[in-house]
Amino acid sequence: MTEMSEKHVIKKRESTPIQRFFIWITLLTAAVFVLNIILSDLRADNGWGLFYGAFAAALLLLAALLGVRRRVMRFSSRYSFFKAEPWREFHLYGGALFLLLMLMHSGFHLPTGILNGCLFALGLWTALSGFVGWGLQKWIPKMLTSGLSIEVNYDRIPELVVEIRKRAMEQISVCEDPIRGFGTEKVLPVLQRPTPRLIYFFDITGGLSSMMRECNYLSRFLPADQKQQLNNLMSLYKTKLAMDAHYTLQRPLRLWLYAHLPTSMVLLVLVVIHIVSVFYF
Repeated sequence: MTEMSEKHVIKKRESTPIQRFFIWITLLTAAVFVLNIILSDLRADNGWGLFYGAFAAALLLLAALLGVRRRVMRFSSRYSFFKAEPWREFHLYGGALFLLLMLMHSGFHLPTGILNGCLFALGLWTALSGFVGWGLQKWIPKMLTSGLSIEVNYDRIPELVVEIRKRAMEQISVCEDPIRGFGTEKVLPVLQRPTPRLIYFFDITGGLSSMMRECNYLSRFLPADQKQQLNNLMSLYKTKLAMDAHYTLQRPLRLWLYAHLPTSMVLLVLVVIHIVSVFYF
């Protein structure tokens, strides 16, 4: 094989230890479930059902440790066991297996009683919202890095927009018409505040091309020094659109945290209550 052809060999992505671990655990769980169907009834209150429930509770607790891991970043960075990526994988695959075990524990039936019903609903919500969050964390960063040249902290966007507007107003104040009119009518209104728009989910530039056509048309009639002023103004405009893209696309991740984390904590508390009620009542 020549050196040129070796460079074009496509290597298959190898599975990670966490993935292989969960594949084997899932296969073993499926084997136990088959034995359960052959040897006994599918019920939550017999030995089989209690095994599924205990296993699901253990996975939920271990998956919750991802939040603890974020609190001990300084310590965890020294040890490979606590690195971020394995814990993310464990959180994802553990959540999927938790959902399966929860359904097996309930016998694939809707549970009766208020506590059991809340546990079932919260378990479904927590697992499914976790899958949604995983998809958002994969998709949104790729969109932001594929079409934008800047990275910005979501919490700092409002103050940065104020700074951009201030710089634009200073730029416009020293310009003459027609740049002054163009900046006042076309640029400053966009720089008022962070503006989330649906267009960024489909066009990461926020429709910049139409504005650039107007700018290029105006630039044809300007002397060299005024062209530079117009370019400086448009640079601020582009930066603002990029910030709006971050503001729009990072917001779903923030909203997802509010939808996933509180229900996860409530679910964990209810699972503890459920376990205590099973053994003591």
